[in-house]
Amino acid sequence: MRRSELTFSKGLRYIIINNMSTQNTEKIYKEIKNLKKETKALKELILLILKDPEGEYKNSFINRILTKARSKPQFNFTNKNSFLKQISS
Repeated sequence: MRRSELTFSKGLRYIIINNMSTQNTEKIYKEIKNLKKETKALKELILLILKDPEGEYKNSFINRILTKARSKPQFNFTNKNSFLKQISS
């Protein structure tokens, strides 16, 4: 048996163990390349469909909200009276 190695993007390796000709190996490589292109196009299409129609949030806003969400709360409300007292002052 003869070993042929094909190296693709992201360091993936496919080892084909048999007596494949160079033409068959190239044909498989082209098919894989075409499948990658089709997959990329489908992902882009899905992302276009799923995008928020109102737009995207700014990164500065997202970072500010996440920072505040991680911080300790400034006020504790135990009942409706304490809540109303806090917002009315």
